[in-house]
Amino acid sequence: MDKVQLVGNHVFPDAEIEGGLKLQRGSPFTKRSLDADTQKIMLLYLNRGFRHVKVTTEAVGDVRKAVRHSIVEGTRIRWGELLVRGNFRTRDWVIR
Repeated sequence: MDKVQLVGNHVFPDAEIEGGLKLQRGSPFTKRSLDADTQKIMLLYLNRGFRHVKVTTEAVGDVRKAVRHSIVEGTRIRWGELLVRGNFRTRDWVIR
């Protein structure tokens, strides 16, 4: 593998995304690693409030010399204060 390319990431820098990926420059290409990397990128965005993120990944080149991750971030969702009512049978610490 010669190159990992990220396209469309505006919120997170390349280094933050690439840090957790299995497919790195110089590593062997496998479909399993490609799928795992796609899931890791999606989880990074989902866990930070980007609920509508879309990640498409493709191998580029005749012998899969490069991988391109195309990211559509969408809008970030933020929650305000959450009010819980009616917890007569459940203890507060279970809900919080």
